[in-house]
Amino acid sequence: MILLAVLVIPSFTACSDQNEENSILVGEWCYEEGEVEVYMAFSKNYKFDLYQKMGDEYIRYYYTGTYEFDGEILTGMYTGYVPFAHEYKVSRSGDKLTLASVSDPDHVVTYTKKSIPEEVKTHFVPVTKSAEVAPVPFL
Repeated sequence: MILLAVLVIPSFTACSDQNEENSILVGEWCYEEGEVEVYMAFSKNYKFDLYQKMGDEYIRYYYTGTYEFDGEILTGMYTGYVPFAHEYKVSRSGDKLTLASVSDPDHVVTYTKKSIPEEVKTHFVPVTKSAEVAPVPFL
């Protein structure tokens, strides 16, 4: 009985460490510049939602997927779609989250912690792998 308790404790610790690694990502974030508007939400269970509107389109596209984060590098996969365009080095300062491409030093985006408006969450076009007209995802 004592041996079983000893074996179970490390597994709880490992889960706790994983959730601490992604705690700087967890929450809702917004990036707005010119005609680009992106809202994304990272959950503690390594899933994400991304809403994007590009250009002067009135259409907002909605992507979902999973992500991995080792405390420094963010990678992800869109549900039924493709991997993120880049691996990102992540840094956070207060309510600012910066994602800097590991392979392209010119691709750096800073998000602000901001709740996703209800209108954004309810008015979108879901994107699937078979979608032919959806733009390339922002990440």
